[in-house]
Amino acid sequence: MSKFIEHDVQRPSSLYRTSSAAATFASTSPTSNGKKKGVDIYEADEQGVSPTDSRYSRLNCPLLLFAITAAISSINYGWVIGSINIPALVIEECADGPVAWTNGFPSCIPMSSTLWGLVVGLTPLGAWAGSMFSGIAADKFGRKHMLMYNNAFFVSGAIIASTSTSVAQLSVGRFVSGIGCGVAANVVSTYCSEVSTIRSRGFLGGFQQLMILVGVFLSQVVSI
Repeated sequence: MSKFIEHDVQRPSSLYRTSSAAATFASTSPTSNGKKKGVDIYEADEQGVSPTDSRYSRLNCPLLLFAITAAISSINYGWVIGSINIPALVIEECADGPVAWTNGFPSCIPMSSTLWGLVVGLTPLGAWAGSMFSGIAADKFGRKHMLMYNNAFFVSGAIIASTSTSVAQLSVGRFVSGIGCGVAANVVSTYCSEVSTIRSRGFLGGFQQLMILVGVFLSQVVSI
């Protein structure tokens, strides 16, 4: 048997009619003199949500700004992936050791192709570690706070790697940066899916992958 619920008539009132199959929403809007001018009928979805609900709103500027701000971590993710290719040629030509030292830094760090591959591979290993704890940490501290705290991994990893004078230091820098990548991959996608509306979820769902590619592109542009 159907059940009717009528809301306060001082505001645009809504009359909900629900059944076991679906729900129908009847809303009225007052005119300037306070009289009701008409009734609009809406069919609800399977969860009983009216199409006039804000969850059905289109992509808007505040929502896009939130997604772009969160996706900065994804740009850093792409940068970490692509930036390691910049010194690759210098490393390969460093079999005999650094040619010179400038201000305490060597011109290159000698290592074999196998060792170079292991150093590069420490980033996905760090990303695995970061993705393992980031979900629990995001639930405890919140998505936004976790994204802000995650900048510490990106910044510290970049400083350690860029000031490297040995293979061990470069390895630590790559691993720390990888932790930031893992946290970003997990938390950014979660945040974007939670703040998005039903209509914008598809676009914002692919926003993370788009920003990762932007980061890779920027790292390659810098290396030219």
